[in-house]
Amino acid sequence: KAEEVFGRLQNMLNTFIPWSAIGHFDLETYIEENFKDVSDWANNFNNLRAKRKQLDKLNESYKIDGFFNVRTEPFKRGIEELFYRIHETLKSTLKTSIKTDMEAIDQFITEGMKKLNARPQSVEEIGQARSEAVEIAGKKDQFMELYNQCVKRDEVLQQYSGEGAHIREMQNRWDNFDVALN
Repeated sequence: KAEEVFGRLQNMLNTFIPWSAIGHFDLETYIEENFKDVSDWANNFNNLRAKRKQLDKLNESYKIDGFFNVRTEPFKRGIEELFYRIHETLKSTLKTSIKTDMEAIDQFITEGMKKLNARPQSVEEIGQARSEAVEIAGKKDQFMELYNQCVKRDEVLQQYSGEGAHIREMQNRWDNFDVALN
């Protein structure tokens, strides 16, 4: 009889293992290596929200054959702390991805403006300036798409954390760059 009761207790405890499994691996590294699209972060923020609702629905305690009363309050607090760390990790990796891409865009604009503002003094320099302008124009769409992705990631960051990376200021630099390029 005792083995059956302990077996049922172990089965009940095993139902809680999936809740804590994510706490046993390096989430930040996983996100940095695998999250590329804004939907990766948005989907995980949504999943986290859904898991929090599921956690709230867990019973406060479970009785096993009248012998054991397993209280879930400490477990729920621990999982809520884990969810907080996951939320903060999602938020920080999203901010980092925005910052990294914005730095690349800023570097592209800075170097591009430097080349576009150069004053050629000879026919050879005019040819060089023209080829550099063509090269810059060829990369412009790629960096504009990168900027648009940053805007979308910033919107997700604002939606799920109330914070933003304030990247809209880059729009003025981009507009000035676009005028200089054309």
